[in-house]
Amino acid sequence: MKTIIIYISLLLSAIFLMNCQNDEGSSAASGSSTTQYAFVTSFIFNAASGQVIVFRKNADNCGFTQLATYAVGRNAFDLAYDFDGFLYVGNDGDGDVSMFSFDKSNGTLTDRGRVNQSSNGDASVPYGIAIHPSGFVYIADGSRSGSLTGSIGLFNQNSTTGVLTAQTPAFLNTGGQMYFPVLSTNGNYLYVTRYDTDQVYQYSVNSSTGALSALGTATIASGNQPWEIVAHPSGNYIYVTNHDADNSGTDSISQYSINSSTGQLSQIATAVTSGNNPIGLAVNQNFLFAGSFGNNVGTVSGGVYGYSINQSTGALTATAQGSVALAAPGVYGLQLDRDGRCLYVARSNYNTTSAGGDITIYNVNTTTGELTLHGNIAAGNGPRFIKMAW
Repeated sequence: MKTIIIYISLLLSAIFLMNCQNDEGSSAASGSSTTQYAFVTSFIFNAASGQVIVFRKNADNCGFTQLATYAVGRNAFDLAYDFDGFLYVGNDGDGDVSMFSFDKSNGTLTDRGRVNQSSNGDASVPYGIAIHPSGFVYIADGSRSGSLTGSIGLFNQNSTTGVLTAQTPAFLNTGGQMYFPVLSTNGNYLYVTRYDTDQVYQYSVNSSTGALSALGTATIASGNQPWEIVAHPSGNYIYVTNHDADNSGTDSISQYSINSSTGQLSQIATAVTSGNNPIGLAVNQNFLFAGSFGNNVGTVSGGVYGYSINQSTGALTATAQGSVALAAPGVYGLQLDRDGRCLYVARSNYNTTSAGGDITIYNVNTTTGELTLHGNIAAGNGPRFIKMAW
């Protein structure tokens, strides 16, 4: 009997500890205890070089500690991390990509050099980056303003060093301004936003070579001037921000389902409104968050908009909170941590000549999606996009 009582006591203690760990105040409540890191790109327009800044996430809350800053190319924009320990940064001002290997044991990057991105005409403008599990890397070429020479850069990754080499051919000619790519969760399909024609391009991926082939219906309409594109963890849905830089009143998020047999996208429902000039997206199983940039002249501030996701249809519905306002324009990339308890917002001081900006940090209520401010941390000259690693 004494043994049974001791066993029950230990079991109750374990349940109590599990309940304590599931409290919303702890970001380390679920998932692995492995240290989480963040990489942030930052730049002043056309300065000699940009930066990638490495942060370590606090073990017991959403806070960041800055570890180091590394030089990259001009106008360091989007970045991608593949969880095998390799990081890539697109330098849209130099037309190349900075390559790094990452040591998860101490949070340090090793510079692996840069690789040029070939293009269809004038110098390429590397924007969004997608990494296939088989080591194929796709980089959208935004093309120079007013040009129609956009493409998708095609690269192979060295599995030991992470160094990229161009495939043959080195790019897929698309024309226009290609902005952000995303792979389906199974790696079979690639979707890329085309900014100048308000479309999403759709491709199948050759699992042996990485070559892209247009789907039977090669494109699907988006909203006005699409930017970032993300895939739902289920593999069933895709979401796109429509930036609407010309302020036509169509700032929104497009919603699509993926045909599991063909990869074709179908619109789930009409696009949902999302502030002024949305750019960044962050998604997990239950919620999607979008960053509203505001506008360039500072008369309209930025914000963060929250949506719950219908698990059966993928449709978005604004959370009860709806949005949180930020005091200045310049919201770019968003990122959730591993457990979905922390949201990080890259907020640039949108100015072509001066430095400033930060990462605004929110605690996320994992039941309702409500955001509460945790704090801010400086992030170089002008933070643009952020990715997590663990």
